[in-house]
Amino acid sequence: MRIKVGTFNLNNLFSKFNFSAAIQDLDIHVMKSFNKKYLDNLYPHQVLIEGNDPRFIDVALFSKLSLGAVATFQTAVHQDAPQQRVFGRDLLEVEILNEARTRKLFTLYNNHLKSHFGDGSGHDPAWVELDI
Repeated sequence: MRIKVGTFNLNNLFSKFNFSAAIQDLDIHVMKSFNKKYLDNLYPHQVLIEGNDPRFIDVALFSKLSLGAVATFQTAVHQDAPQQRVFGRDLLEVEILNEARTRKLFTLYNNHLKSHFGDGSGHDPAWVELDI
């Protein structure tokens, strides 16, 4: 079985189709509406986890294949710095199943990585150094 995995920034994808949903208001209902109106229900399985980013950046998935367990790591913290979250934006973990839903084909991880453009201070808040 050959599987293709692609990635899109939904802001760019919605603009391509002239879809007028506000990205800040994105929820699973908006995704389902977009899938129905513009993608002819090509992706029968969707998942969206509300993220922990203050700019309302969420992570989501459209899939032709069945979905199994879904996990979020938005509250995961560093062992040596329990007040500091591991991810400034969520990491979504989704099991992708075969058509009969009897076997896990693979696990997909989805994250919206932060830009590598800094504020000029030399400090990148996306990275942390820990002594292990």
